[in-house]
Amino acid sequence: MISLIVINRTFAITFGIGLLLVASLVAFVLHQQRGAHLEWRGSVLKVRTAQIDETSTLMIIDFRLSNPAAYPIIVRTIDLEMQAADGTVANGVPIAASDADRMFSYYKLLGPQYNP
Repeated sequence: MISLIVINRTFAITFGIGLLLVASLVAFVLHQQRGAHLEWRGSVLKVRTAQIDETSTLMIIDFRLSNPAAYPIIVRTIDLEMQAADGTVANGVPIAASDADRMFSYYKLLGPQYNP
């Protein structure tokens, strides 16, 4: 009976040490990978509209994207889709930065450009 208690105690100590080592290894791996999770955080700061003609409206959307990951992300395109209250969907057409400068200078109603 005594030898069984000694074996169980030795096994419990060895098992505890092994479990502690495995937990330490898992914690180390998770700590090393903390910046590898690619996740974008974005928010719309302001939306401005101006009617260009009877069938077209200019919509300026100021938004901010942040990248909390340790790896850089390159944004190549941004597509905008707007759904009206009646369910119709309108696709946005992005404009070049030089055209945006012209739009802001021509349509004073839009106000200043916040993110040049």
